[in-house]
Amino acid sequence: MLTLAPATNAPTRAECSPNLTAGGSTSFPRLVPSVGGRLVGYSFTTRTMAEVGADPASDDPVADWVCETLFFTVVQNAPEFAAFDEAYRRGTDWNGLPMAGAYGDAITFAAPPSGACSAFLPFGYRYVRPRN
Repeated sequence: MLTLAPATNAPTRAECSPNLTAGGSTSFPRLVPSVGGRLVGYSFTTRTMAEVGADPASDDPVADWVCETLFFTVVQNAPEFAAFDEAYRRGTDWNGLPMAGAYGDAITFAAPPSGACSAFLPFGYRYVRPRN
């Protein structure tokens, strides 16, 4: 999950969940932005970088590599975030990772009931806003 600043569209925070199995859940209470911010969620496979044809290939799980790389490359960097997001949406390469092989399972995202933020989830996701 990334928290995006309303004015710059640059991520201000990056948080990753533990690897979840079907039906699992996690929470990101520290990521809820102030009014006008957005949360963006992505899902990545636990297959290794080598298995998806990444360069450089390694035994690191894709999800772990992406989490670490996002933290160090897209936080406070709107152009790099835009490049990452576009590659994810199109299934093209980003920093040597072929996104077409990196997608994880579909997820459901529940927004905070306060309605203080909006959420964007790329294809394959379901958005749920709890009742107040």
